[in-house]
Amino acid sequence: MYRQIRVADEDLDFQRIFWRESPDAELQHLRFLRVTFGTSSAPYLAVRCLQQLAHDEGSKFPLAVPKVLYEFYMDDLMSGCYTVAEGVQIYDQITALLKRGGFPLQKWSSNSVDLLNKIQTDTKESNNSLVL
Repeated sequence: MYRQIRVADEDLDFQRIFWRESPDAELQHLRFLRVTFGTSSAPYLAVRCLQQLAHDEGSKFPLAVPKVLYEFYMDDLMSGCYTVAEGVQIYDQITALLKRGGFPLQKWSSNSVDLLNKIQTDTKESNNSLVL
């Protein structure tokens, strides 16, 4: 998830490193363009990006907004619903909302075979559309 989040240009200098392949090699000056796994701010930045996406795009996805704001733990959505129809609506809205932010969800799990079949069908169709 962290690799999906680009750091603002004005903050790139805070992720500056110096690198060389060997002691004899020339020193390279690098800056990370993406949120870096292992930094203390990475979890906050990831969650905050999801929340901002819900605020910015949420009016189009009313079922997805509370799920994104209150039912994520890091990059895992843990949610539920009462009917398969409601589950399909939540799946469709969450998928569409997070796609707008570049956060495709994976590894869906459910106790409903019907919902999992829909998810698998959608995943296969989207994967087939990417093949040229």
